Amino acid sequence: MEVGNKSGLVSLVIAVSGHKDLYHEDSEDITERIKAVIEDLSMRYPQTPILILTGMADGADRLAVAAVERLRAGGNERISYLPVLPMPRDAFLEEIKSQDSRKDFDRQTSGRAIVQLPIHVGSSFDQICIEGSVERNQQYIDLAEFMVRTSQILIAVWNGHETGLR
Repeated sequence: MEVGNKSGLVSLVIAVSGHKDLYHEDSEDITERIKAVIEDLSMRYPQTPILILTGMADGADRLAVAAVERLRAGGNERISYLPVLPMPRDAFLEEIKSQDSRKDFDRQTSGRAIVQLPIHVGSSFDQICIEGSVERNQQYIDLAEFMVRTSQILIAVWNGHETGLR
């Protein structure tokens, strides 16, 4: 069960969040940009382990995992990622529509420590399983708050479309 910090040093924690509906043709560029940011921080802090928090959704979250995997394949073992699920795994998997994406999710989470947020007070498992429900949306708000509270740096990936949310 790998978490990444084997040296006993305090990690620089970076949360990555962003849109799920990114253009497929932009995936490589976005992955490389995330990788470049992480790589730059790794060079600035050469003795510091770096831990990436990711919500593991399709899109920006999983591109961050791909960036970490590339850095590790290139020999940078100080960089690791920690999946943070906004709800129990079974409920979360409803978000992942394609079989290929589910396989990637399984590979990327296999043998890893995973943080699973508790069900929000006043909500039930059945309520958070309903796509678009207030209770399910609250789980994602809780995820965002957790990521911001527990990281020193946030990398946000935006698809360029206004949502009207503030």
